[in-house]
Amino acid sequence: MPARLSFSHRPARSGGASAPPPFSFRLWQAASWLVGIGLPLLLWQRRRRGREDPERQAERFGISSAVRPPGLVIWIQAVSVGEAMSVLGLIPHLTQNAPWPHILLTTSTTSSAQLVSSYRLTHSTHQFTPWDHPRAVRRFLEHWQPNLAVFVESELWPNLLGGLRRARIKHVLLNARISERSARRWQKAPRLIAWLLQGFDAILAQDEIAQARLAALGASRVRIGGNLKWDAPPLPADEASLAALTRLLGARPRWLAASMHPGEEEPIAAAHSVAQSHYAGLVTIVVPRHPTRGAEIKARFEALGLRVAQRSQGEPLAAATQIYLADTIGELGLLYRAAPLVFLGGSLVAHGGQNPLEAARLDCAILHGSHVSNFATIYAQLHAAKAALQIDHADELSNAVSYLLAAKGAGMKARRRMAEAAAKLAAAQHGITTTTAQFLRARLPAPPPDSPPDSPS
Repeated sequence: MPARLSFSHRPARSGGASAPPPFSFRLWQAASWLVGIGLPLLLWQRRRRGREDPERQAERFGISSAVRPPGLVIWIQAVSVGEAMSVLGLIPHLTQNAPWPHILLTTSTTSSAQLVSSYRLTHSTHQFTPWDHPRAVRRFLEHWQPNLAVFVESELWPNLLGGLRRARIKHVLLNARISERSARRWQKAPRLIAWLLQGFDAILAQDEIAQARLAALGASRVRIGGNLKWDAPPLPADEASLAALTRLLGARPRWLAASMHPGEEEPIAAAHSVAQSHYAGLVTIVVPRHPTRGAEIKARFEALGLRVAQRSQGEPLAAATQIYLADTIGELGLLYRAAPLVFLGGSLVAHGGQNPLEAARLDCAILHGSHVSNFATIYAQLHAAKAALQIDHADELSNAVSYLLAAKGAGMKARRRMAEAAAKLAAAQHGITTTTAQFLRARLPAPPPDSPPDSPS
């Protein structure tokens, strides 16, 4: 076990740490110990599906692969790509007076880890989030001893939050949101959720809806802080890869179905079949939300009579290719730049939609289904600006794609107006990142005067 740091590095105290945990928290802990027996098997299964990094699995048990730097450390927990994107622009604001604070950024998915590595952040360290298990949490906190912990959006893991309260480490819930479905589930454990929320030093909700739901669940220090996703940087793209893909596509008409979820294959296939009768050589680029489903999705499209090239397998984008299946990780920024029209998945099925701002920043006209509760406020603003179009079923998707892909006339003008309005809206709301960074820095103790300077990692 790593040695404890000197008193000058110890975390700040959290005022809400003294409230005793409810019995339901003890039950969660007991269940965690029982479930923990099967964790090695679960990790093995996830590794087989490509959802774990085999070289870094120890991090999931709270065993760090990196050394804690001297000085102040802010731990930011962002579960996946969307949450990580919202804080990547925040980190440089926090470290502008480096060497302190050093940022420990944890994520739970391999795709988010690859995204973080592509940004080459300095004065920061990436680790995988430890499992919500008492022993893993204890190892993690004893090693890193953060001076402030920041949880992003809806990360409410009882053992992690309970460990922070026990160690009296200040923690903040940032960019907070909670879906109606999640709120209903938490209402079944009212004492547990109230205790977890009341342990936060502060909660900054994305909007009034999130604020009201969190307050109804027992949050006592919740206010509106805005949505960091408005200030997130554009998704990156490798210039050489973009040039190569642009050459392959040439002048062929194309559209993108991004973050596709199970159940959306048929509407996308139908839209392609209708649109290709109007546009010779049409290519539909499909990006599954979970790239590990690549082989399954390819088989599904082929069963529907379409010719598929699978990018992860190096299959060429040929003249006869109809579906270009981009089942890769970290290339969404590249693919948004290659397509003028985007359908955002997870919205024709009851998932809650995906973040439309990533497409808006990259000059895309946006189509989506009706299931967008996870980003309801953002979509409402896009619709008010006439920057997005809702489609409710396969026929509407087919008609919208066929109309908006036009190379001239009313369809082309409508597509360009939508893309310009989306980009304008995404660029108009800035400043949240700066004020959020100031808010977090104000909650840090003074850096220890005798600590040696840090070096970029």
